Order: sequence, then structure tokens, then C-alpha cells
Amino acid sequence: MIFAISSVATITERSKPNQNPSYIAAHDLPAERSVTFNVFKTRTTNIDKAVKDAEKEVNESLNQYKDQFKIQSISNAGEDTTNQFNDLTHDFIATIILVFVVLFVFLGARQAIVSLFAVPLTFLISFAVMNSTGISLNFISMFSLLLALGLLVDDTIVVISAMTSYFRSGKFTPLET
Repeated sequence: MIFAISSVATITERSKPNQNPSYIAAHDLPAERSVTFNVFKTRTTNIDKAVKDAEKEVNESLNQYKDQFKIQSISNAGEDTTNQFNDLTHDFIATIILVFVVLFVFLGARQAIVSLFAVPLTFLISFAVMNSTGISLNFISMFSLLLALGLLVDDTIVVISAMTSYFRSGKFTPLET
């Protein structure tokens, strides 16, 4: 079964005025003339799936030419987004552990446990809101989540520290605190 790229994407050929020819070179190979094309995702498309589907279609389409062409990916936003998400996940886990340890050492177990649930719950709500409003994971949303993680950690430490000092002052009940 042969599929055309047009079955998963809209194909358009546009010439640009005064467009320079395209070349590609490797470390051990000289520059060769090349053909470049771009695959853009739509707003509702999963970028990882779009990249995989495009690569699959291109490879299937070129199989009939028996190694006459070489495929080289220059820039892959799907990989970039996946790497950024993995970095965010790593930073998220490290942050939770560090905040827990710092609060446990300086304020106690109860405060550390509260912060342990506050940060993941906030991110869970953020992802739920992003999903329900159709906001995709991209560079801007990843940067925003990373920035929010820093603010959230700061706010968590400040609020829990204030609650602890209010409670330890003896002027407030646990409910008032």
C-alpha cells in the first residue's frame, strides 16, 4: 500500500523570488546540491506524531528510488519539544526533592509534606487547564512552566515559612494559621 505525503499533509510548491540554491555538506563529504522542504504542524496536531508520520511518508515514497536520494533532517521541532519536556520533568522532580529536604531540615516534616503535594498539584492543574483550553506543549509553554516552577517554589517556601512562624507564635490556632 503506497501513501502519498498529501494523505497526511497539504503539499504546496512555492517559488521565492531570488531564492539561492540549497546545499548540504557533512564533515567528511563535500557540499552537494539539495532539495529542502518544510513540514509545519497545525494547531491541533501532536508534533511528535506529525514528525513521525512525515518521516514515514517520505521514506515510503523514496523507497521506490533505491538509494538514489539521501534524507537528512536539518531541524526537528518534535525532538526539541521532547527534550524540553524531559528537562522540565527533571527540573520538576529535582525541585520537589530539594524543597522537601530544605523545608524538612529547617521547618519540620509537616511543612515539608505540605510542599511535597503543593507543587505537583499545581502542575497537574496547569496541565489540565492547558489540555482543556487547547494550549499545546511548545517552547513558550515550556518556558512559562519553568518560570512558574521557580515562582511556585519561592511562594511555597515563603507561605509555609510564614504559616510556621504564625503557628509557633502561639497567637493563632492551627485553623487560623
